[in-house]
Order: sequence, then C-alpha cells, then structure tokens
Amino acid sequence: LGASRAAYNLFRFDEACTHAEHAVALFENAPELDGEAFDPRPERQLAEAAYMGFVQPRTEGVAVDKLAPQFDRAERALATEFGFDAYDPWVHERFASLYEWADRPFDAREAAERGLDWRPDSEALHETLSRLASQEADGPLAAIAAFERFTTKHPGVGLGHWFLGQACLEAAFAAMAEPSLTTDRKSVV
Repeated sequence: LGASRAAYNLFRFDEACTHAEHAVALFENAPELDGEAFDPRPERQLAEAAYMGFVQPRTEGVAVDKLAPQFDRAERALATEFGFDAYDPWVHERFASLYEWADRPFDAREAAERGLDWRPDSEALHETLSRLASQEADGPLAAIAAFERFTTKHPGVGLGHWFLGQACLEAAFAAMAEPSLTTDRKSVV
C-alpha cells in the first residue's frame, strides 16, 4: 500500500493502481489480514488512483475514446468502493466527476442525484448537482427542475430548498439579462 501511495503522490497513477490492485488481491486471498485496518483501505486507494488515472490525462486534452481502459478501471474501482460505503459522498462525487470528464453530462447529473438519495445532507453533492444541472442547455431552469425533484423526495432537507432558491435567483437574473428568455416558471419572475 505504501508503494501505491508513493506512486500516487508522484502522479504515476497507473503504477499506483497496479500496486493497489495487488494489495486488494492480497487482502482478498488472506482473510487473516484486515484491510480495514489501513487508512485508506486498499480499495479506496485503488479508486483514488484509478479516478486520477482517467482525469489527469483528460485535463491535458487526451480524448475520451483514447482512455477507455482507464475509464473502465476507474468506474469498476468506484463501484467497488461504493460497495464498501454507499453513504460516503466522496464516491458519488467521484462518479459524477468521472462521467463529467467522460463527456457524459446526463450520467454525471444522475450520479449526483443518486448520491443525494443516499446522503441528502451532503453540501458537496448539492454543489455538484447545482453545477452540473446549470451547465445543461436549460441552464438555471435545469437546476430548478433538479432541485424540485430533490425537495419533493426530501422536503425536510434545508440544503435542497436553499439550492432551489439559488437556481430560481440565477434564472431570474438570466431572464433580466436576456429578455427573449421565456419560462413557464412563475416563481422565477
């Protein structure tokens, strides 16, 4: 695990994944060893390294289709990490970010919404959903729709109402800046 962390810190993410995969296999094949005793667990280290192994080349402009193996590895590693702790907002944020970097905005938004079903109190997931929904073609109106769905499911979570209000305010500002923008949302005006 130390080799995986060292490679990660040196931005050698493929090497970090290889070391983490060996650690995961070691713990799976040796039940007397406790992977939970490590922080982070081998599966978490693998998820972190695999995620960065996809995202880092994307930040350098490498096309998504050239990174299919890295994407698959990251998606599998995150799914494994989800199996350990579905309530961890980090996993849901990383899923959303992974899909966003893979140019899959619908999947990214859905990952954030699913994460909020697990952790409706996560401010980071609310921020992620707000950003992703606002980037859609309908802009703030898409964010309004997303947070209306959320507040319907989770009426007692104040963060959802706050982000809904923020989206309504952004839609009102957009309508003032662009008079031709029309909306059927009376609450926006």
